[in-house]
Amino acid sequence: MADIDTVEWQQRYRRLLEAADMQAVEFKGAAAPRVTGADDRAGSLSLAEGLRDPARIRRWLDEHRRPGSPREKRAAAAVLQQDLSLQMLAPLTIRLLLEGRTALPGPEDLVLLDTDAPYCWVWNGVGPVVDTAAFIPAISARLLSWYPVFRSALRVAPGAYWSSAGLALSAPFSALYNRAPPEWLCREASDWLARFPCPASRYIDWIPARLADNRCALPQRRGCCLRFATPAAEYCGTCGIYRKERMQALAVENEQ
Repeated sequence: MADIDTVEWQQRYRRLLEAADMQAVEFKGAAAPRVTGADDRAGSLSLAEGLRDPARIRRWLDEHRRPGSPREKRAAAAVLQQDLSLQMLAPLTIRLLLEGRTALPGPEDLVLLDTDAPYCWVWNGVGPVVDTAAFIPAISARLLSWYPVFRSALRVAPGAYWSSAGLALSAPFSALYNRAPPEWLCREASDWLARFPCPASRYIDWIPARLADNRCALPQRRGCCLRFATPAAEYCGTCGIYRKERMQALAVENEQ
């Protein structure tokens, strides 16, 4: 992994913002994970507690997501990990590229609420503030340390786990998907993700694409979060099920 220059990445991201005709203030909400309040604490479960005793996460899933078959149980666990990535890690990564510094919460600081609501993860507001050079290896190490529990105890597939992590770490670029020049955005997003010393970059391809009549850049999963297999039967916007179709469409467009 090459040396990480915090100022360089801030400048590179600022240039993308300028090309997209966007201002940092537009990301105020997206760069702020929900912080736990006093009313959240009753019955809550920290990620650290769940990693030490995965049966507690399984009980939470049984109570709040009510999966039936073994396949639905795996899907519920994969979606829970996807929500952890997108609700907690994504906002912190956006803040990192906007400001050059961000919080680095530990697993004891990430809290799973006793709720049936879709937004189930919160942060207790604790953790050191670090720059890009510190954040990248630290968050990679944490993702690597959490992976064995989600894989072995909760049966989350590698493609599901690492593609969700990759989407979270790519969040600053996803926010510009239909505003910045697609090829440029894809190059910057791919380069950024490659800096993380974990498998996340192997499970995300950034591709220029066309939605309706608009050119854009999309992060494409190599793997599936299985959200479609939950009772809600939803498909995420980067669904790996449609990966082959999108890649073929891109190849046809490039030939024209």
